[in-house]
Amino acid sequence: MSEEYNGWANYETWACFLHLSNNEGDYKYISEMAEKMSIEELAKFLKEYVTQIKEMVYIGEANSEAKRLIEDLGSLWRVNWLEVAKGFKEE
Repeated sequence: MSEEYNGWANYETWACFLHLSNNEGDYKYISEMAEKMSIEELAKFLKEYVTQIKEMVYIGEANSEAKRLIEDLGSLWRVNWLEVAKGFKEE
């Protein structure tokens, strides 16, 4: 059974890209990084970036947008980071 969601690998991958690309600050920062990195480097960067956001949420130092991102994703292990990176490279 396919888990594909809106043309993405799964819901978590789609939601991750959607949140990061719809937040102006995240979008600008990640787009700048995308210009400097390979897709593989960007995928690793994105995983680390969102993991840091998750840690900030857990210690109570995150804004409401960050909280919504983490709530929507639930589990980061399901995110296809390479696919999210490709999405930013194509922007």
